[in-house]
Amino acid sequence: GRPAKLNKRQLQKLKSCAKNHVGISQRKLARKVMVSRPCIQRNLKKLGLTKGVMHLVDAARQREVLGYFKDEPRTIELGGSAMNCIRSLASLGRRAVFAGTICHHDDYGWHIEEKMKDLGIKYHLGHVEDATGTCLILVTPDGQRTMNTCLGASRLYDESHVPLADIANSKIFHF
Repeated sequence: GRPAKLNKRQLQKLKSCAKNHVGISQRKLARKVMVSRPCIQRNLKKLGLTKGVMHLVDAARQREVLGYFKDEPRTIELGGSAMNCIRSLASLGRRAVFAGTICHHDDYGWHIEEKMKDLGIKYHLGHVEDATGTCLILVTPDGQRTMNTCLGASRLYDESHVPLADIANSKIFHF
C-alpha cells in the first residue's frame, strides 16, 4: 500500500526516480459510488453481482447497474493502472504522457481530456465511435470494491494510436 503521507526525503526520492513516463491504458474513467450496507445487500443480489469481484460488462449492463445506485453519492475520476501512475507522476511535477482512445462526443471523453489538461499531462487520445470506457466501482462501508468494467472505446485502441516518439524518449513505459 501507499503511505498516507510522504515526508520531504521520500517525496524527493520519488521525484528523482520518476523522470519521463509514458502510459497506455485500457480503462480511463472510474465512477466511484459509495453504497450503504442495506443498499448493497438489496441491489447486488438483484443484479447478480458478487461483492468484491470485478465484472466485465457491456454498455447496456453498465447503465443498468448504475441505474440501481442512482441516488447514492458518487465521484468521477480518471482511473486504470497506467492512468493512476501517470496522474501521480504529473502531480509530482514530472513529465508524463498518456495514450488511449475515447469517444469524442460523450461526457466521459470530454472529462478525461479536461482533467489531463488540468493536470498538465501530455496526451494522445484517439477519437473513436464507441462510448468511452468506464469502470463503475461500488464501495461498501467495509472498503470492499465491486467493479463493473466496460471497456468501450478502449477496445478500438490499435497500433495507429501508439505514440512511438514519446515512448522512444521515455525512461519508463507502463502498459
